[in-house]
Amino acid sequence: MVSLFFVLVAGIIAVSLTHLSQSSLKITHQGARNVRSLYVAIAGSEKAKKDLDFFYRDHNGATEEDLTELDPPAFDGYTFETPAGGDGLTMIKTDEFEIKEIERGNWAGLFASAQRFDLTSTVTDQFRSTASVLEQIDMNAIPVAQFAVFYEHDLEILPGPQFIIEGWVHTNGDLYVGSENSLSFDSKITAKGDVYHYRKDNPNAAINGSVNIKDADGNYQAMGNLDSTNPDWAEESQTRWDGRVRSQDHLVPNLSLPLETGENPHDIIERANESDSSALTAAKFMNKADLKIINGVGYDKNGNVVPLTYHPASAPATTKSIISTKTFKNYRENKTIIATELNVGYLIESGINVGDGVIYISDNQPASPSSQAAVRITNGATLPAGGLTVATDNPIYVKGNYNSVSTKPSLVVGDAVNILSNNWSDSNSTYSSRIAGNTTVKTVVMTGNTETVLGQYNGGLENVLRFLEQWFGKTLTFRGSIIDMWNSEIATGAWIYGSPQYTAPNRDWRFDSMYLDPLNSPPGIPVVYSIERIEFAHRY
Repeated sequence: MVSLFFVLVAGIIAVSLTHLSQSSLKITHQGARNVRSLYVAIAGSEKAKKDLDFFYRDHNGATEEDLTELDPPAFDGYTFETPAGGDGLTMIKTDEFEIKEIERGNWAGLFASAQRFDLTSTVTDQFRSTASVLEQIDMNAIPVAQFAVFYEHDLEILPGPQFIIEGWVHTNGDLYVGSENSLSFDSKITAKGDVYHYRKDNPNAAINGSVNIKDADGNYQAMGNLDSTNPDWAEESQTRWDGRVRSQDHLVPNLSLPLETGENPHDIIERANESDSSALTAAKFMNKADLKIINGVGYDKNGNVVPLTYHPASAPATTKSIISTKTFKNYRENKTIIATELNVGYLIESGINVGDGVIYISDNQPASPSSQAAVRITNGATLPAGGLTVATDNPIYVKGNYNSVSTKPSLVVGDAVNILSNNWSDSNSTYSSRIAGNTTVKTVVMTGNTETVLGQYNGGLENVLRFLEQWFGKTLTFRGSIIDMWNSEIATGAWIYGSPQYTAPNRDWRFDSMYLDPLNSPPGIPVVYSIERIEFAHRY
């Protein structure tokens, strides 16, 4: 009887263990299915964000139709639907739109105009198990003037004298830094490519100066031999500068203008064309302008002719014109420049409507091997009350003090940007007569440069503002932001220092922190987009 009792107990225990094992196995299988469903739901959410990023980068926004026709990824055995059979992948644009500081991710610390979206990704598997991901995300539109320096291509900074950069530096290419004296960065550095402490045009050349970058405590830390060629770069750069210097090893993303794939950023300064994509149409400065001056004729936004002459109230019998034609010599291009000159003081006095403050000027005067069409801005110490943007597909010249009185939002855009001092005279055609005077320019500059190749430096950031005078001992005071978005297509003369081209000024250059506030953005300034995750949750 005792033996039978123990056999019975053992049998009961065995049956119980079998049931327990089967239950545990079912729970394990269910848990595995739940995890797999969750991963599929996350994949759907990530693809939806990728699609949203595409809509904004290639089409400058997402329509309601775009959002309702999101295409989920395909996984065998899984469908993107709710338990009730509804659409499992939804993205809803909320009514919230705000100007805010970015708090997370690669661009934390910048300010943006943010549009919020509620994203839900729900997956049902073949066993009718479900998993959902719920995210709240912001699509951040960041005006490029937020950066002290923004380059679409490789960025080279190799100054001779001491050089300090106060604001954020970003390049969608590689960054090359060095100095003959000292080069200092006071803010963050991001590069889609690599960061190198040597010259692109001559990697083996000695660099005798120092490069110093501030850490999170505001203390300069020397770069030394720590760059992307160092095997410890990825980790050591984060330790030395507290994460304020990042490259492709830290997954820095590209920040591109909202254009379709294959379109050239230079296209945004060219004339409007019926074949332009919707993204390019929205991005072109000609389409943003309320005053367009094409080959010397003024037009409003609707194509109506606008007179460019006026009779000033102080002298009604006098006729003035806001534009004129001037000629002068550019020795870098070795050409005679035929410039359409805009007199900003006359523009203000005339009362001509410039709407939101964007003026587009284009002149395709017959070119010859010895001449080049251009635009020049003069008498611009005081700008219109709301600020001013002057854009052209030609090279552009700023003559004399610009925006130096009661600083206002300002943007100067051209194939290349040249600075002529207060002392400039068109009649001073020889190198010995072109002696510069101290000059102040306060504006965001959007410009182009030439390519650096082995043995030929393009002048780097320190010379991206082009000069035609002897600036030795004179100072260019610059306040603003430098945006280099393209290779110049017209002003393609190579950078050459000294006679008969120019000598460099003393550079009192600083980022103007007014542009950290998107409300102070210059009229028509382009934006770049980034996605920021605000909230994340999941459920089975």
